[in-house]
Amino acid sequence: LEWKRMDPTGGDVRPRTYLFNMIAQYDPQSRRVFLHDRKNLWMYHPGRNTYTLARAGVESPLDANGVIDPKRRLLLIVGNGVFHTYHLGGDYEREDWTEKVKDCEALVKATVPGLAYDPVQDRVVGWAGGDSVFVFNTNARACSEVSYPNEPGPAAELGVYGRWRYFPALGVFALVNTAGKNAYTLRLTPPPAQK
Repeated sequence: LEWKRMDPTGGDVRPRTYLFNMIAQYDPQSRRVFLHDRKNLWMYHPGRNTYTLARAGVESPLDANGVIDPKRRLLLIVGNGVFHTYHLGGDYEREDWTEKVKDCEALVKATVPGLAYDPVQDRVVGWAGGDSVFVFNTNARACSEVSYPNEPGPAAELGVYGRWRYFPALGVFALVNTAGKNAYTLRLTPPPAQK
């Protein structure tokens, strides 16, 4: 139970450019971290402490965020005008779903929206400020907007990033919008059974 510095050795060498606005998400199936550095898609193998270049020359915009849909093996990149997907089970092909998704405009237009996968609903749930969340059905490529009282207010001006997360053991989403404001939780499904 301590921090350990991991300077990846061997494998592909990830250049030290594009060090800001990167997207990193852990994939529980492959046990790898997928990292998009705005120009390339990388995989980090924690057990081997190496990077592998998964897809070269695929630009990602500033101010987008990512989430993995583990059931469909997709990395979704959403925000700042785009909705892209990467297929994690094969050749890491990127698809542009920006014009193919329905009712997701608020997330697509948002600056770094909050995104989290909910395994109970088997949906990606996004928050971009206010009293609404957007429940994304990957199969239908459609969002449903659902509103709740006691909203946490507008999203932070520079974006939500990873401060919107789902906690499976508690069955809630948690938001820490900014350091100077209260944290919030939102329950969309019944609480998990106590053991």
